[in-house]
Amino acid sequence: MKGKPTIKKRKVGVLIPDAEEWTAVKIARCLRHPDIKVYFLSRNRHSVAQHSNCKVKYMNLNYTCYSELLDGIKGLHTQHSFDVILPATLSGVEFIARYKKELEKIIKVPANPVAQQILLEKNKWDFIFSGNLLHAPLIPSVFIGNSAKNEIHNKNRVKKMRFPVLIKPVSGKGGWGIVKACGYDEVIRIWESKKGLIRHTGYFVQEYVPGNDYSMSVFCKKGEIIVSSIQESVLGNDTHYGPQRIMDFVHHDEIYGISRMLLKKLGWNGIACIDFRIDKKSGKCFVLEINCRLGQAVLGSLCAGINFPRILLHDALNIDLPKCEYKPCRYAHPAASVRALSGVLKPHTQKIKIGWHESGLQYTLMDPMPEIIELFNHLSKTMLLAKK
Repeated sequence: MKGKPTIKKRKVGVLIPDAEEWTAVKIARCLRHPDIKVYFLSRNRHSVAQHSNCKVKYMNLNYTCYSELLDGIKGLHTQHSFDVILPATLSGVEFIARYKKELEKIIKVPANPVAQQILLEKNKWDFIFSGNLLHAPLIPSVFIGNSAKNEIHNKNRVKKMRFPVLIKPVSGKGGWGIVKACGYDEVIRIWESKKGLIRHTGYFVQEYVPGNDYSMSVFCKKGEIIVSSIQESVLGNDTHYGPQRIMDFVHHDEIYGISRMLLKKLGWNGIACIDFRIDKKSGKCFVLEINCRLGQAVLGSLCAGINFPRILLHDALNIDLPKCEYKPCRYAHPAASVRALSGVLKPHTQKIKIGWHESGLQYTLMDPMPEIIELFNHLSKTMLLAKK
């Protein structure tokens, strides 16, 4: 990619159009630089991003559809002259995919997944179906229907599965709505009671594989991996299905090879985050899902030498990508760092050592208000619930 290697002429304005969640704050922390101005746009009047000192302005726009968001950005652009737009969430990635041509008339856009690729994250059953066609190593799974109904599909196929199994929603994130069942009768009981399930969404049953979770984050152009990082979960847990809290950044040839094959066949552009499960008995590697947005570990990747937001910024500006030197390391999110330092990592009793350079607290120290506000809100809610 040709162009100037660094940003020098003037300050570059970066618009994050979906600053409703924590990822926006993490992206801004990765972009922290005297020559970069970060603007947050959110449909929420108040969010943790509002309190970050890594932004120059927090703007609220009450929109009901993507076309209204586009009109709002056009209006704000005349006031602030944004140079680049970077999405933080799935909805932001989807918005850019839908209005890429219109946006490129006023602002620079980085490589971004297209609509068909976004569907693979929005509907995990679509990914399983596509993964089978692409010959990806997948865990045996069976679609069982919509949680709004008591009827369960494919009963005979479910009976033949190897138990225990996970009952998983086709949409959602963060491990919400996943329930473990140790036998067919328990699957039926959970399905009929709806306990722990997300209402009115499709579900499938997937055989449970004892092992550990891995994720590979990549930046791609036309299906070719340009930059990547791989993290392994340090805290194995049979009941936690959400994002990794403490992770080791590693090299893993098999994960890299499978990811490279999948992304090439899909012709992927932009960011992808592929989740894996490795069987602790056989060592076999399975693909769980693919996401088309920056993951929760974006600051962990930064610690490992890969600054994905900065890579996206340079790609949008069509200048040389920043130099990346991937180095294996450990990283812990701020809350997990505090628990590790205090020796309390529920439900784990083992002590895990976290150095300052391995902790997300180093980023909290330079931008403390989002964590302080979130802690205050959490304590306030806890006190209100205790009074009831």
